Amino acid sequence: MIHLDGRTLEGGGQLVRIAVALSALTGNPVHIENIRGNRSGKKGLKQSHLAAIQFLASLTGSSVSGAEVGSSSLSFYPPKTRSNPSAQGQRINELRVKPAMKIELPTAGSIFLIFQAIYPYLLHVGAFTEEPISVTITGGTNVSFAPSIDYVAQVLVPNFARSPLIFVERAIIHNGFPISLCLTSVNSVAE
Repeated sequence: MIHLDGRTLEGGGQLVRIAVALSALTGNPVHIENIRGNRSGKKGLKQSHLAAIQFLASLTGSSVSGAEVGSSSLSFYPPKTRSNPSAQGQRINELRVKPAMKIELPTAGSIFLIFQAIYPYLLHVGAFTEEPISVTITGGTNVSFAPSIDYVAQVLVPNFARSPLIFVERAIIHNGFPISLCLTSVNSVAE
């Protein structure tokens, strides 16, 4: 198991997002302590972290402990067969995805921070599917300390358009502050 201290470097949620995504892909379990330990105010997991963790756990058949809002530690356990070195050739076939998936935040948490957590998994698995993958995320579009809908529309989406691997579609349903709701579909482009 890989052990990480959530106070490393900036000590925010990005460490959680990347660690869980890589754990889901590689099959190596990860334990994170002091989640968001360098943040002022509320520390621990937020609703957007939890949504991404639960989404990846559901897709991969992983088990999780400490997955609750405010938790300062988390363990993510992918299925043991994927972390077995003798089964490395089978690992790709065991990565799962559904053609149409939804993530609905009950708060105005950032949909784009959730996207950052699930993107590596979707990109990798999408390369081995014949059908496009669609993920619809409902949540906030202009959230503090997160990419805004304008950044995504003007920077991220045009950069994705340069690549034949992924297409991001977004539709703002309700724009406002502090709560904006948006549906975002992320589609892998099947060959």
